[in-house]
Amino acid sequence: MENQTNHEFDIQMQVNNWTAIALDRNIKRPGVSSNGRRTNSKLVYPILYIPANDNQSKVVIGVVLTGFAGMNTIVGYSLQDLEPEARDDVTNSLEFEGFPSHSSFDEQMDWEAKTVVDVLLEQRKALILLPADILFARQHGWEALFENVRQGTRSTNRTVVYKLGRAAIKFSEIQRKAHTQLKHEANHPPFQVGIDPSYRSEFSKDEGDNAN
Repeated sequence: MENQTNHEFDIQMQVNNWTAIALDRNIKRPGVSSNGRRTNSKLVYPILYIPANDNQSKVVIGVVLTGFAGMNTIVGYSLQDLEPEARDDVTNSLEFEGFPSHSSFDEQMDWEAKTVVDVLLEQRKALILLPADILFARQHGWEALFENVRQGTRSTNRTVVYKLGRAAIKFSEIQRKAHTQLKHEANHPPFQVGIDPSYRSEFSKDEGDNAN
């Protein structure tokens, strides 16, 4: 249990870092309502890189910022910002999908985060982490979670998140129950063994049901 919760804490710290980066860059959540108001949603979905070696640390390559009416924005690593081992893997994946690694001037291409994430999700080398995935990893291990994604027996969650945004949790009973459990744990820190009491899951932010 300790290793699992340590992974969760590490993931959360990386999510916090990406959230801070988004704020520093003044990145707005997409979409506005008819009266010109932006969403008050605070929800983010971590995007985990699935390495070939499961012993590598859990790397959050970016986050999905949920916006208005299912829209979203991705904040994350561009190709050249990745660590060398991950960058080489992603470069191979990009080339497989037809993206050149060098420009016509023989300069290394630095594909944006959205392109990096989309290609990795297409090749099942990344996962948009939803609440039920966390509970699955606690029970079966992160390696089993990643292997199921690789084998196609578990979704990368790309389509549901891209189409529904924050409602990907609201409209799924499985995700909704998992979200409720994580929110309960965040509000009762001792219940979550091995995690510092200051830990707060982004899945557990107390968003009102009327958040747009």
